[in-house]
Amino acid sequence: MNCAMQSSPRNLTKHLWKPTLYEQPYQPYHISGWDSWYESHVWLHKPPYALWQIAISYLIFGINTFALRLPSLVLSVLSVWLTYLIGKELYNKHVGLLAAFLHGINPFVLQLIHGYMFSDYVDTALLFWVELACYLLLKAINQGETHYYILSGVAQGMAYLSKSFLGLTAFGLVISIYILQRLRFFRSSKVQDVKFSHIACQFGVSLLVAIPWTAYSFFRYKEEFLYEILMVFAHLNTHVEGWSSG
Repeated sequence: MNCAMQSSPRNLTKHLWKPTLYEQPYQPYHISGWDSWYESHVWLHKPPYALWQIAISYLIFGINTFALRLPSLVLSVLSVWLTYLIGKELYNKHVGLLAAFLHGINPFVLQLIHGYMFSDYVDTALLFWVELACYLLLKAINQGETHYYILSGVAQGMAYLSKSFLGLTAFGLVISIYILQRLRFFRSSKVQDVKFSHIACQFGVSLLVAIPWTAYSFFRYKEEFLYEILMVFAHLNTHVEGWSSG
């Protein structure tokens, strides 16, 4: 299945705004006949950022294994650096170095870099942008400066474009901190007060980043878009793609 998914970035080198899984469908297809997301000509099962980065790499280096793996390698290295910065921001540089070391030797991360895991390039992109959004959020909370909330929103929007709603991790964190501060469970002279305007700013900016593609795919490929959105929420209470609670 990973081989099928990796054909989409190659197809994007021909048409950046139309993510196709099968470039030349041999038979007519209709959503009512689908058994799974991989039976569609247009591939909207994941947002396009991870596919775009590979397509750009293909255009620069040619269609080969090096170009396929390079974006995941670069983002994974940068994610280790972000882990160091987050640890340093929360505690000190020694904690940051230890956290970065453990991140760097994590077997699951290494498997993602080498492409052994399903949808690896999607998860490496998600990890990088979520970490960046969380780091910038920490800077915003510690320093109380609005531009960090704005930058966190940009990173969060990119995380959404990597793997949809899982990219909203930083938004969940800032909401939690806001509630805890109001309940007086979380007070510190080193931490600035999170205001509702900060939350609105962070989330609003992420919407500005995510909405253009979301709106385009909805109006351009409405049937496929609605099917995939329902599939995302079906994971919460339905046996989907071999995933279940039992």
